[in-house]
Amino acid sequence: MPLLASIRMRSGANVIFAALGVLLAVALLGGEERFFFVGAAALIVAGVALGASLWGLNPRPELSRPGVVALSLFAAFVLWSGASLFWSEAPDRSCDFFNRALVYLAFLVVGLFVARRRFADLLA
Repeated sequence: MPLLASIRMRSGANVIFAALGVLLAVALLGGEERFFFVGAAALIVAGVALGASLWGLNPRPELSRPGVVALSLFAAFVLWSGASLFWSEAPDRSCDFFNRALVYLAFLVVGLFVARRRFADLLA
């Protein structure tokens, strides 16, 4: 307990850690349908982290130019896979692929916020 008491963080960091703890608990303790909840939790955590950074509660991740290009291309790929639902012969499979890609994008966004040194140390 003294180790946890000595760690002082801003409220935005605590929200991210609480969300990651809930995500981990659902992944470990969930039943058969736990993967749906993991993906939904990743989307919620990514949304909370982005919202907190836009409102100034959490520092924004710093990306290099190649990082911005990679993130933009991946986001465009996710949007393109979502748009493919309109002309797909098997829309149920296209929807599954879009949902999976969207969850991957959410985990990428969460990873951008967790990549800072203090978050990495605590998660390790």
